[in-house]
Amino acid sequence: MLLAALVAFGIVAVVCLSYRKGSFKGAATVTDSGLFSYYRYHFLFHPRLVLRQKNDQTYQFRGVPTDEMTVSFAVVPFRADEADLLKSLSTTLTAELRDDRGNLVCSASGPLSESVRGASVKDERGRWTDSHWVLEYSAGYGAFWSPACGDIKMEHRRSYILTVKLDKIDSRTPDKMLEPRIEGGGIELP
Repeated sequence: MLLAALVAFGIVAVVCLSYRKGSFKGAATVTDSGLFSYYRYHFLFHPRLVLRQKNDQTYQFRGVPTDEMTVSFAVVPFRADEADLLKSLSTTLTAELRDDRGNLVCSASGPLSESVRGASVKDERGRWTDSHWVLEYSAGYGAFWSPACGDIKMEHRRSYILTVKLDKIDSRTPDKMLEPRIEGGGIELP
């Protein structure tokens, strides 16, 4: 009987306390993949950045879930046979996320070629030890992310400004777009 009451309470809590996509305000497409998805929440920002052009873009938004989120940049369209080229580009990508009080939430900057270093490790406080870019990819998806902007705590009631800059464009850069994304939440199953 107690177990049934706890399960019922859990279901009610999830339904009553769940995130409403309509509470998000900003230039992004919002999707919720469901509680048992990882990542659950996906915020795909517009406009995309042309990878072979210098660019400086600002995205203002509010109403993300109170959860740990990761900032990344999906390569669109992505082909796995171009991964080595993308990881070798000297193009510099800079991203800075600030809250409505001006506090720096995360910052990462460096050439995309630093992706060959792979991911860094976390320090004793659980923070990533480096801010270089890493290209994660599979057959049909690729995105640059930085350990410095991974697993950052965001608050639903706060407003944020994401500033992105592309500079020092490598002449070998393919005709691709970068789609800024903020993703997080959900349950990561083993």
